[in-house]
Amino acid sequence: FWVLPDLLPALHAGDGLFRTTDSVPNHRNGLAMALRMKEFGWSAWQFRPEGQSTQGLAAALYYLFAPKPWVFIPLNAMLHATAGIVLILVLASLVPLRFAILGAIPFVFFPTAAFWYSQILRDGYSCLGYFSILLGWCRFGSTIQKRLPSDQRRGYYGDLLKAFAWVLFGGSIIWVGRPYQLVVIAQLAIIGAFPFLVVQFFRWRAQKAGLVDQVATTVLLFLTIGTLLKFPDSDFGGGPPPYVFVEARAKEYIK
Repeated sequence: FWVLPDLLPALHAGDGLFRTTDSVPNHRNGLAMALRMKEFGWSAWQFRPEGQSTQGLAAALYYLFAPKPWVFIPLNAMLHATAGIVLILVLASLVPLRFAILGAIPFVFFPTAAFWYSQILRDGYSCLGYFSILLGWCRFGSTIQKRLPSDQRRGYYGDLLKAFAWVLFGGSIIWVGRPYQLVVIAQLAIIGAFPFLVVQFFRWRAQKAGLVDQVATTVLLFLTIGTLLKFPDSDFGGGPPPYVFVEARAKEYIK
């Protein structure tokens, strides 16, 4: 609360927000919607007004708690901390745990990271979503390498479902912030599925996996990719037509 106003006043837009970022319009438009919600209740709320979910989240938080940007800090801190934990899990699938923790420290504590968890931005959702999807694919890759004795198939499918659950969890988090990126992620997954099919074919030929397991794994894979493609088309939240920011009423509401 003192860095911008005292050290970088030229970049300070008020309330701890950077002047040249999306935080300013997100705050103003979220505040405008919160004003309408004060009059009309939750019927005036929109989750993604003009394609910006951060504005809808800002309106909800302002309405529930206080019309100040600092109400985002606990949410952004939770997203950032969770992303750091997931990153450790991703790295731990490649290197020993102590090196995974060391590898995640720069992401968690690097000073520039404070930029996205102290502002009203969508980067926290993207980071957590990307890392979760990456963890899911890492778990998927390690799972399909297992041999499948009949007495271990239940554990195999359990691990497979957990891997795809991580992918869908990451997709849902990205959908909150930047749903259009899921199309690219799903397209990359489709491209990566073709080498997977080739490997699965040769594994079947080498009798390292049964045909039923191959088909079931492939079906689950493409169901997960199809769900990622479907995410950007889904939305919720109604609300009135676009609103107008009224400076005088906003100041009155803040008081």
